Amino acid sequence: MALLCAAAGQATAAQADDVRQVAVFEVCELTLEPPSEFTAASMLPETQIHDAYDADRDGRFLRCDVTFSKRTASEAVAVTVCAFAMRDKPAGAWRFCVRWSPRSDGDWKADATWDGCFARGGAAVRARVAVPTILRARIDARITGPLVAPGPGDTPGFLRQLRAGDTSRAIRLFGACRAWVAGTPAATDPWGEWIDRDTELFPAMRDGGFNLLNQWMAPWEFLLVHHDRGEHWRSAEGWTRIARASGCEWSSFQCYDQGRARAFDDLVRQCEGGSTDPAAPPEAVVHLLLSPLPHQCLQMRAHPWGGQESGWSPLDDANMQGREKLNGFSGFMSQMSAWDFFAADPRRPLEDWQCRLFDHQANFYRYVIARWSASRAIGAWVLIDELDGVGDEAGDRSRSRGWWAHPDCERWLADASRLIRGTLARSDDLAYPGDPFAHPWHAATTSFGDEAMRGGNIDWDGGPEGSRPDLYGFHFYPHWRNLNTLTEAWTATIDGIASYAHSPIGSAPRVISEYGAGDRAKPDQMPNALYPTLYHHGIWSAIFSGHSGTPMDWDDGKEFGELRPRARAGAFDRNHYPIDLVAQMQALQRFLEGCPPDRFASCRLGGAAVRCRPEADERAFALYATSGTAEVRGWLFAGSGRGAALLDGLPTGDYQLTWFDPWTGRPISDLDPLSVAVSEDHTMRIDASTPLKRLAELGKPFPQESRLAVGQDVAFVVKRR
Repeated sequence: MALLCAAAGQATAAQADDVRQVAVFEVCELTLEPPSEFTAASMLPETQIHDAYDADRDGRFLRCDVTFSKRTASEAVAVTVCAFAMRDKPAGAWRFCVRWSPRSDGDWKADATWDGCFARGGAAVRARVAVPTILRARIDARITGPLVAPGPGDTPGFLRQLRAGDTSRAIRLFGACRAWVAGTPAATDPWGEWIDRDTELFPAMRDGGFNLLNQWMAPWEFLLVHHDRGEHWRSAEGWTRIARASGCEWSSFQCYDQGRARAFDDLVRQCEGGSTDPAAPPEAVVHLLLSPLPHQCLQMRAHPWGGQESGWSPLDDANMQGREKLNGFSGFMSQMSAWDFFAADPRRPLEDWQCRLFDHQANFYRYVIARWSASRAIGAWVLIDELDGVGDEAGDRSRSRGWWAHPDCERWLADASRLIRGTLARSDDLAYPGDPFAHPWHAATTSFGDEAMRGGNIDWDGGPEGSRPDLYGFHFYPHWRNLNTLTEAWTATIDGIASYAHSPIGSAPRVISEYGAGDRAKPDQMPNALYPTLYHHGIWSAIFSGHSGTPMDWDDGKEFGELRPRARAGAFDRNHYPIDLVAQMQALQRFLEGCPPDRFASCRLGGAAVRCRPEADERAFALYATSGTAEVRGWLFAGSGRGAALLDGLPTGDYQLTWFDPWTGRPISDLDPLSVAVSEDHTMRIDASTPLKRLAELGKPFPQESRLAVGQDVAFVVKRR
C-alpha cells in the first residue's frame, strides 16, 4: 500500500498543523499516540488489545475511532474510521494506527476518540484528541478508485469504480482465482514450485486486463485466527514460525496473527500497483474479491468435500494438518460445531454465549476492515464464498439440506451484511460501525446438486430482503452427464452460464466467481484438453448474456493461479502447460473496446429494446447501445459450423455488418463489411455460415493439432451508418 504518512504521522512528533500530501484514493497511515488516560492501552494482553466490544465480558476493552473531516463553503464532510493495533516485527511493541484514503481533494483534519477499560471491574474512560496533522488531498487522474455498489439512477447489473472528481463508471469484472502460495517447503510437495506473484501472476493479470482476483485469506498463508500459539512471519527466505512467550494470555479467536497480517499488507500493495519509484506511473489496480474466512475454515470432515479441504477445529481434524490451518473461532467453546458459528446473534442478552460469540466475530471483522478497507484494492468483502461448502453436509437448496437446513445461517449472513454496512446494533443498542468506505459484499453458491437448473443453488435469492449481497456469485463446474460430443459439452456449458443471467435476483450484479473442469492430478500429466476452449466459451457467453464479468477459472490443470505458461522451466512452462488464458482475455477485451457497460446492455435481459435470438439450435447473445448511434455487438456459437442470429427492435436505417474472429478480437481480414437496410418492424437476419467456414479454414484441426476449437463461434458488429 502507498503508506504515504507512516512514521511521520505520529501525533506526538508532529507539529501543530503539520501538512502531509496524499493523493485522492491513496492510503495514508497515521500512527496514533494514546492520550495520557490511555497509557496502559499498549500494555493490554493480546486477548484484549483487539477487543472493542468486551466480547469476553471481563470488563476490559479498547476502541479508537478517528474522524476525518473537511469543510468547504458549500458543505461539511466527515468520515469515521476505526483504528487498530499492529506489530511491525515478531514480539515487537504494539502501535496504534489508522489507515484512511480521501475520496475528494482538499484539506482534511483528524480527531481521535478513545474508549476503554484496562482492569476487570475498573471504570471506563473516554478521551478525545485532535491529531495535529492536516492531510492535503490532491487529485491524480491516473489513480482510479475502489469499487462500490450501484446506486439509484446508476446502470443496473454492474459494480461501479469511483473516479477523481466525485464521478464513477460502471465496470466489467475480468477475474482470476486460485493464486495460491503456501508455506510448505517445495521439496515436500509433488508440484514443487509455487507461483511468484511479482513476476508470474500480477504481470499476467495486467497484461490481460484482469481487474479482479478471487483471494482467500487461505489457512496455509493468510488466516489470521487459528489454533497455533505461534505467529508466522515471512521474509525473503520464506516463512518462520515465532512462538509466543510462555505464560502470555492467548486464545485462538482473540489473537490475530501479525506476521500473516503483515504479509497480507504486501499482497494489497501489489494489487494497488504500488511502485518504489515515485516517478513511475501507477499500474492498473487489481481488486480483491476477499474472503477473510473461506468456506474451508467453516467445513467439517463429515462434509462430502471435507476429506480434502476441511479446516474447522483440532477435534474435528484429528491431527490431519497443522493447527495454524484450523479456524480459531472453533476454540470459542468445547465440542463446537461449524453450525454453532452461525448461531452467533447480537440480539441475544449480553451474557448469552451467542451474543458474546457475535462480538468476537465483530471484533475480527472490525480489525480486517480497519486494516485494509482504506485500500482501493479491496473489491468486495466475501462473507461466505460457498454457502454449500460449510458445516458437515453439502448445501442443496432444492432439497433443504446443509446451509438451507439451518435457519441460523441465513439470519447470520443478514446480520453480517448489516455489520459490514454499519446498520447493525447489539441488544444494548451499541452500534457496530461497519465499513466506512462502503465496499460491496459478496456471497456465492455452487452448482452442486442441480448444476444450473432452475430452482437449484443457482437461484438463491440472497437471504432476507434489505441485506442481500451487492455482488452475487455462482461457482459453476459443469459435469456434462449423458453427453456424447465436445460440441454438446460446449453447448451445455454456454447454456449453464446464460442461465445465471436469469436467476431471480432482479438486476443485481452477478459473476461466476469459480469455474472450470478437470484438473491434472500430477505435474507430469498434460492439462485437460478442453482448455482454453472451455474458458473461451465461458467468458464470451457470460459477458454477452448479461453477467457483470467473466467466469473466474479455477481448474484447467493449474495449481497456483496460472494464466499463461511460465518463463521458467518446470511443470508450468510452455511444454508442460500450453494454455494461455491471457490471450483469450485480450481478444475479448479488444472486441469490447468502445463498448462500456454504462452505454451497452444485454439483449437477453428483460426490457431490452433490441433482442438477439438464434435462428435454430445455435446460441446467440448480444449487447446493444442504449444511447448514441445504434449499434449491436454480438457473439454466436454454432456447433455445426452453420447458423444465423436474428435481431429485433433495431431503429430503421442503413447499417454496416462486420464479422470478427473471437479468438483474436479482430475483424476477419478477408471478409468485407456488408450493408444492411432495416425498415420498421424488420428482423435482421445475420447468416454466419460464411464467416464460420472461413474461421474453420484458418484454424488448425481440434483437438488433434490445436487446443482452440476455431470455427464454431464468431463475433459481429452491426452499426448504423
